[in-house]
Amino acid sequence: MKKDIEEKIALGEVISGAVSGAIQLKLRTDSEEVKIGFPAVIEGKKYDFFSIISDIQFPTSNAVTMLANAEKLRNTIPLNTIDTSRGRTFYSIAELQCVQMIEQTSGKAFEFETLPPYFSSGRLASKSDVQRVYQTDLPENTQSVGTLRGVEGFEIPIDFKKLVEVPFGIFGRTHSGKTFLNKIILGNIIKTEVSQILVFDMQSEYGWRSRADNSPGLKFFFEDQVTLLSLDPSTSKSHDEDLLIGENEIEPEDLIVAFQDLSPTMIDAIYEINRTKPSSQTLMEGIHAALIADPPPQRINRGTLNALSRRIMRLDRLSFVVKSDKGNLNNILKYIQSGQNIVIDFGKFGADFFAYVFVANIISRRLYKSYSEMVDMSDYPRLVVLLEEAHKFLDPRISKNTIFDRLAREMRKFNLVLAMVDQRPSRIDPEILSQLANRFILSLTDPKDTINALTGPVDPAAWRAIVRAMPPRTVLMFGDAIRAPTAMDVLEYNESTMTQKWQISSTSQELRDTLDSLSDDDKRNMFK
Repeated sequence: MKKDIEEKIALGEVISGAVSGAIQLKLRTDSEEVKIGFPAVIEGKKYDFFSIISDIQFPTSNAVTMLANAEKLRNTIPLNTIDTSRGRTFYSIAELQCVQMIEQTSGKAFEFETLPPYFSSGRLASKSDVQRVYQTDLPENTQSVGTLRGVEGFEIPIDFKKLVEVPFGIFGRTHSGKTFLNKIILGNIIKTEVSQILVFDMQSEYGWRSRADNSPGLKFFFEDQVTLLSLDPSTSKSHDEDLLIGENEIEPEDLIVAFQDLSPTMIDAIYEINRTKPSSQTLMEGIHAALIADPPPQRINRGTLNALSRRIMRLDRLSFVVKSDKGNLNNILKYIQSGQNIVIDFGKFGADFFAYVFVANIISRRLYKSYSEMVDMSDYPRLVVLLEEAHKFLDPRISKNTIFDRLAREMRKFNLVLAMVDQRPSRIDPEILSQLANRFILSLTDPKDTINALTGPVDPAAWRAIVRAMPPRTVLMFGDAIRAPTAMDVLEYNESTMTQKWQISSTSQELRDTLDSLSDDDKRNMFK
């Protein structure tokens, strides 16, 4: 809609509404001029009702039914010239979800708690309208992830200090734009320094450049502030350190969560072996000892041990699992204490979901232990842990066996915050979803996923039409870090846009690109 942003573009008048639901406008404009997610204002007598268009519909009409498939009759009646603002037959209705009431005399904002009178005028929101809602008394550390849908170029401020105080979620189907949104959110956290981050980079997206589309990662923009650790040095580009996990780091729950198909008797066997093995043995050594023992340990039958052994053999494929004295997980904590953000690149192991779950659980359990046992809150800085495929850890059937259940419920008071990313929120424990103070919701098509993503601070029925209809790279955000539930077009994620947004030196970027283009021999020759 290419019109001046400050023009008061009329929509129609109020014909019905409920505080518990939506306000309905009879439109005087063509339905194609209005889109779901656009902001609108209804002008009452005392308040301006700032709203989001949540649905557009045609009412049932006998006249329309009669004229359908009757082209000759319609050609004799100039339907497109009928002024729908005068209550004629052919019109459409828009449903609006009010998200804030603005008192006209004082400009104060209130929750939606009353209705505008019948026939109150509704219009598309102008830039000055949205400035009143979003740009008054802005806190420090605000950053944007997108522009307001329907108001070109207006970036929505988000309070990132508040965002990282408690767990938050990012939900959207495949190809909805989650990865780009994740990068912008994480880059904003680094830029504002409200927290540090740790990312389990399953698909090699967040380091120097994306393996999938070559888009820049966090290390590209914040080289000195991001430490890149690699589980697969053969495929990782210019990482800072290999990450190795010693066998002594492995606990029963790491195996239970990683395999996800262990029978109850196998789980009991793991715990029994861990309980009875000599303290000098690792869990893995205890399992191998039990396997060759004759007779097998009490309360564990040979068939269970054999089945467990076949699964344990999968660990042999993980070259980053080493003898106890070779592991270096402690270095992660040292990097965090020194102010670094951590990206853990899985390389070829990103295609092995067993490896992803195994590593994420071990590292997060170590973080949980260190953060929960710290004597002084200044021992460790606030840390946001980004967890993709969150339902694999937080499914109600297994969440009690994972460290992430405790991270979501308990750790915000210890400065350790979980950011969960998923395309199937319906498979996440509802009690854990209820811990999320802020949610970023991209397009979801499964009704169960939509309802679960929305359940909590807002009424799912009121917003699911928006989520279902949103195009890729559009996000609905709600929570205490934003002024009102808002539909946004995610910022274009590329080198030039993000370099300008985060005020990255273009000279250093050009030098980095030049170095990246050189062969290893050329780089060595530069310093001879």
